[in-house]
Amino acid sequence: MQQLPTVGQRLLSMLLDHVVMCCILGIVMTPFVLSSFDSDTPERGVFFETKDWIGMIGMITVYALKDSFGGRSVGKRVLKLQVIDRNSGNTASPVQCFVRNLLVPLWMIEVVVTFFNPQRRIGDRLAGTRVVAVPA
Repeated sequence: MQQLPTVGQRLLSMLLDHVVMCCILGIVMTPFVLSSFDSDTPERGVFFETKDWIGMIGMITVYALKDSFGGRSVGKRVLKLQVIDRNSGNTASPVQCFVRNLLVPLWMIEVVVTFFNPQRRIGDRLAGTRVVAVPA
């Protein structure tokens, strides 16, 4: 039987992942954001240009794939956690990792759910995964 993570491990892992991903995406996206402030461009109102949509989809995709390398993101590596397939116990596939992270816009709700069930947040239920502690 695999060791279960504590609520503290899960929350700290989520926070570390969020900070790391926001920093990486912020650095990568800064040139694109700055280029959108071109003075020759008319006001766009509430509509986004195609490059804006591509950038947002790209950011969500990168964030959603953060656990795809061996079921471990930066935060999970630091705290010795891993995402596994709920049924087989094997490392979660990149597709499962992608699906489990699609609920990033509900990040605060996922944090609350983690208080009550540190092994499975909503994204884990959707993807058929869970998080376990791994030996050092």
